[in-house]
Amino acid sequence: MSATEPAPAPIYDRLIAERGDAVAAAFTAEQTARQAADAFGFSRSATELSEDLEIEADQPDTDSQA
Repeated sequence: MSATEPAPAPIYDRLIAERGDAVAAAFTAEQTARQAADAFGFSRSATELSEDLEIEADQPDTDSQA
């Protein structure tokens, strides 16, 4: 094995086989969201939008407490 080749990771490979590759799935989802944003002309990234949604979810809903 040379310094440029990745080291074998049998535990990680087994987890991917059992559960799927979450890192690759997240990367693909981010790419898809960016492509959709470009196609629809949104100026903000999917990451910024998801961060805003998380902030809104953390804030109490004052409208329903009337």
